[in-house]
Amino acid sequence: MSDKDINHMDFKELRNEVQLLRDELAIMRREYEDLFHNLDTENFSSELTKKINSVVTSDDVESRITQEADKISSEVEQKILSSEGGIYSYISFIEQTANRITIVVSDESEGTKSLFKQTSDGFRLDGNQVIISNMRNSSNESGSYGDSYVKVLSTGLNLFIYDTQREEYLEKIGLGFYSGYYDHPYITFGAGTGEETDDNKYTGKQLGCIYKLGNGLWIGDASACNVGGNYPCGTETVSDVFPTYLDGNGVQQDGRNITGIFIDFVNGAIYKYEKGIHTKL
Repeated sequence: MSDKDINHMDFKELRNEVQLLRDELAIMRREYEDLFHNLDTENFSSELTKKINSVVTSDDVESRITQEADKISSEVEQKILSSEGGIYSYISFIEQTANRITIVVSDESEGTKSLFKQTSDGFRLDGNQVIISNMRNSSNESGSYGDSYVKVLSTGLNLFIYDTQREEYLEKIGLGFYSGYYDHPYITFGAGTGEETDDNKYTGKQLGCIYKLGNGLWIGDASACNVGGNYPCGTETVSDVFPTYLDGNGVQQDGRNITGIFIDFVNGAIYKYEKGIHTKL
């Protein structure tokens, strides 16, 4: 190719220049066709993977991204020195394939791990607690009317709704079980419209429950849900729990709050409890 400025070329010189360019493009085309025809796909794939994979480190944090033909994964690990001199890690991991997305976050210091796995037919959540929210405000500490969230624990599920007067989230409905020698399912009904007792004022404490015991059904004060057994408050028979009783952990509780109805399936009887004192109806 000529070094002469094309603005100063005559027609013959321009035609020669164009022909040279066409010849060079034809040569380049043949070279690229030969290159891709003879390419070793396995070597190319592994070489591409090596170039895409990357690791970034600092003093106590390391992150890595790996891309392969069938998946992409990323991981971040932070090492923490404990006050006792040991080392533990926070680790988050994400893996994406064509039919699955997996997210795992773990904390070695607490021995906890949460997992989210999504496939085309649904998703799975595992963890000590799972919170599903409907929030206008991203913080659980402050919200607006209508904000709510569902907390799923190992023992059940609870619905919380924001109360603008009290400026806090109050538990409204709970569905779960007390796990002791036997498992006792229950439904709790939390703070709502109505008169409040001094003990429960502004606390959002559960006020009532339907509770399946071994020998019957309890309908009444929710504090009875902290004990399993066959009869209200873990007693051996239907009996008074006034003024105190022991809960499932052997802790003394105030029986004067125990007001409700117990339906005894075994003996075919109904009992009324009023402030810990029972009466057969």
